[in-house]
Amino acid sequence: MDIVVFGTGKKYQKNKAWLQGHNIVALLDNDVNKQGTTMDGVLIVSPEKICNLQYDYIVILSVYIDEMVAQLQNLGVNRQLVLDGSDLGLLKRIKETYYYGVKPRGARKRLVLISWDMSLSGAQIVLMYAAEILIQNEYDVIVVSSDDGPLRDECVKRHIPVIIDENIKYSKLADLPWVADIDMVFLNTFNMHYLLVRRNKDIPVLWWIHESPVFETYFPGYQKTLDRISMDNIYTYTVGAMPYEWISKTKINSTYCGMLPYGLPDMECKIIVKSPKDRLIFATVGWVCERKSQDILYHAIEKLPDDIKSACEFWVVGCDENEMGEWLHQMASSTPELKIMGQLDRDEIQKLYTEIDVLLCPSREDTMPVVVNEAMMNCIPVVVSDKVGNAKYITEKVNGLVVSVDAESLAEGIEWCVRNRDKLDSIGKRGRKVFEDEFSLPAFSKRLLQYVEGAFNHGK
Repeated sequence: MDIVVFGTGKKYQKNKAWLQGHNIVALLDNDVNKQGTTMDGVLIVSPEKICNLQYDYIVILSVYIDEMVAQLQNLGVNRQLVLDGSDLGLLKRIKETYYYGVKPRGARKRLVLISWDMSLSGAQIVLMYAAEILIQNEYDVIVVSSDDGPLRDECVKRHIPVIIDENIKYSKLADLPWVADIDMVFLNTFNMHYLLVRRNKDIPVLWWIHESPVFETYFPGYQKTLDRISMDNIYTYTVGAMPYEWISKTKINSTYCGMLPYGLPDMECKIIVKSPKDRLIFATVGWVCERKSQDILYHAIEKLPDDIKSACEFWVVGCDENEMGEWLHQMASSTPELKIMGQLDRDEIQKLYTEIDVLLCPSREDTMPVVVNEAMMNCIPVVVSDKVGNAKYITEKVNGLVVSVDAESLAEGIEWCVRNRDKLDSIGKRGRKVFEDEFSLPAFSKRLLQYVEGAFNHGK
């Protein structure tokens, strides 16, 4: 193809390999000192010269994408002919694709479940459970991601085929060869939205969005890409009610079908029976960061009466290799009740559930944290903030506690648990009922299969 490239800086140098095999007609740059010179044997000209050039596409290789798109449109360029870094897969595939357990297409309907990465974070784990359910119900399923990670091994152990294709980062759905042989795309999280800009609209897309309202802060940067997406044959579901707060303000709202809460396999642990004289162990599990509010927990501990504080231990579990983690370690050095446990693997987390008495989730914002539902599964009472999606399912002091996002409210919740220790067992058992009704695999399976078939039948 005949290509015009807009940008001659670091991004051009980093990505020019994607352009090999194509005819670069010209390089555009707004720097008058570069205009009239050459780079890689190609003349650099002013963007105003675009009207005199013949090309198939203009490729923007710069961080100033929106500004450059606007400049080209003001010069009369058709937006459909302007590509950026996420379109380079249309021009060339230079990243190797790895296939794990993928077999030739058979008679069954084939779905690809596309994941942002293959980490063991919540959205990725529950996608794996969705893949298992679909396979058990006679669908041909492949989990696909641009980045490899530990979830790939988990999928392979469960006989779930996997494709790792780094070209996804530089492509749209229509550019990816393995998409040509599928019947449905199951897109996990909003982060993958750019893939939808160019696609075969005859292939239905079930879009499962997990991001919480805080995502709206970053949304203006994605708005122009979203405006380019046709919502035809897209069926959007959210993992809970919270994501809808920002979806309702976008064009995604036109394809919103409702909620699709995830499901978890039932791995109820045998809880260690403790003496009433033992300290109550409260734990937070998740990344140590402002959103997860471990700082609020520390200040809540400070507010506790001495007799309550001496009756408790507080465990902070999760990756703490950041500024808040460093600060929390400093605070723990003078707070003997606070223990920083670091990051644990899945087996260690399962063991943790046998040891703790109450799960705390004081997050400033959290859509539907898996750890809360895992605690309920294990009959562990939960104390969550009113900004956590699971709060919708909690009846106060019946199957859990809901607090405000502040240290004083959290301290009151902790104190109530200590003073009403005899009630925690029944609260945990009622919390278990919430898990069974709303977040068990049978409950998830029923909804998932209904919505997948609905997408195949054009939403009916």
